[in-house]
Amino acid sequence: MLDATGRISFDGGEYCLHVGLERQLWMVTFCRRGVVWDTRILPPWPHSLHDQSGERYYLLLDGRFEFFGESSGVLDAPCAFRASAGVFEGVGDERPVQVRTSGEPLRVFALHVLPTRATRASGPVAEWARLDVPDDVLARCDAFELEARLQGCGPTLDRRRRALLERLHEIGWLSADVLASIVEDEPPHLARTWNAFTPIFRDLTMSPALSELAERATRSPRQFDRNFDELLETFHLVGDGFRNTIQRLRLSMAILMLGTEPATVASVARAVGYARPEAMTSAFRAVGLPAPSAVREFLRQHRDA
Repeated sequence: MLDATGRISFDGGEYCLHVGLERQLWMVTFCRRGVVWDTRILPPWPHSLHDQSGERYYLLLDGRFEFFGESSGVLDAPCAFRASAGVFEGVGDERPVQVRTSGEPLRVFALHVLPTRATRASGPVAEWARLDVPDDVLARCDAFELEARLQGCGPTLDRRRRALLERLHEIGWLSADVLASIVEDEPPHLARTWNAFTPIFRDLTMSPALSELAERATRSPRQFDRNFDELLETFHLVGDGFRNTIQRLRLSMAILMLGTEPATVASVARAVGYARPEAMTSAFRAVGLPAPSAVREFLRQHRDA
């Protein structure tokens, strides 16, 4: 498994993230403070081939999810639910369901089980549905998020992760085949590529050049670029190459930061690595988003609603 932990603090907010990647599953935990997130102001990102299928399970540990549209409802922590990938697409008000999240903090454990030929859904699936889970599963996910955030990656977290995955198999979220597919060590060239890339989870202002990461991975820029593409394909990650992936991370974090107080467009642009606010405005426009000032106003209105 490849994993990484990051913490980014900014004006009025904080975002802590842990990611664990396997070929047939992703585990993600995050903790946000001072942030409102709303799918109505996300761009229509390109997706990996597996984004529109498989199973997505969520344990809401703190905070609230609000669903709007054809399938409306509110979920307050602690609870579990399943959601389709389409719920989290950013296409304004065109989707039948939109989502807003809030909480001080908002803490979530997410499990995305990638599809196999044997597990592909044969019929329509609800956009989202609440799930009943044993109390110990909520407690285990809560403990995993806390340790990932406070202690980071290491042998102790690995053991806790393994025990949690075995418990998720017992309740039917993971098949025996998926559980058996988990490996401790990835091929060295993929591990080096991942380890060279993950520091951006802690500092978005690095503006890393491909050549810098290649040097960190002790590879030529051309070889690192090929290895990065292989990493994206192997783990079914979103993005289309190195440059696109960096751009997506910057824009995603910029949207989160714009809804906080006392952040300004200029301070957010600096925080995510743009040399000037105008450069961030151009990047927003290129993916079909309103101007950063309009996104900021939208998020703050809904945060205070």
